[in-house]
Amino acid sequence: MFNLGIFKAKKKNCAFFDLDLTLYNGSSTSNFYFFLAEQGLAPKTVFSQTQKIYLSYRLGRTSYAETVKKILQLTGSVLQNQAQKTIENWQKKFISEKNHFFPWTKDLLHLLKENNYQTYLVSAAAEPPVSAAAEFLGIDRFFSSSFEVKNGIYTGQIKTILNNQEKKKLVQKFSGRFRRGKKLGFGDSVGDMAMLSSVDTAFVYEPRSKKLIKTAKEKSWFIVNRETIMETVAKNL
Repeated sequence: MFNLGIFKAKKKNCAFFDLDLTLYNGSSTSNFYFFLAEQGLAPKTVFSQTQKIYLSYRLGRTSYAETVKKILQLTGSVLQNQAQKTIENWQKKFISEKNHFFPWTKDLLHLLKENNYQTYLVSAAAEPPVSAAAEFLGIDRFFSSSFEVKNGIYTGQIKTILNNQEKKKLVQKFSGRFRRGKKLGFGDSVGDMAMLSSVDTAFVYEPRSKKLIKTAKEKSWFIVNRETIMETVAKNL
């Protein structure tokens, strides 16, 4: 997942995106749970459990890192004993039926491609929906939290948690290899702050966190919304 050795040290423009509430209008993991429950592959109670975890975070009772871990532990319980091939099939069906991307998403990715940018998803969300989103959108490469698979079957154990600092480390690896290219970052939450601090130009999409808004203003990051994002990015490529 994190082996970047295939890249050569040369000029390359890169755009790094968070997924949920940045490109995808909602929680891709929660919606994936609900979709699996509709298919009889997950208990319907999982969705309500997810909402309780997010509510605790919004009320300040749990930290971002703890929230991510709890969501991934729940994801592991859903994936446990499922065949990887089965989940791959369902994740593709999920993203085609529940493609809740913001209306401007594909236009923005097209604009970046026209200007020779490589695009990357860097998300703490679970691998199945992130992988499906990357394929659906034509993203060049994705990085996500992942789960252990043995003999083609999910064990339910977390393999990688791509949290705030891990996102930063990942972007810095690219920055070290492509020093001459321009790097853009897109995020919406405090979990993206470290990543956004590691790029040349950062865009914060409809932030809700007062801490993030304050930091964005201090660091001269662009705060954008669905009405301004295309124009703002186009002016700063």
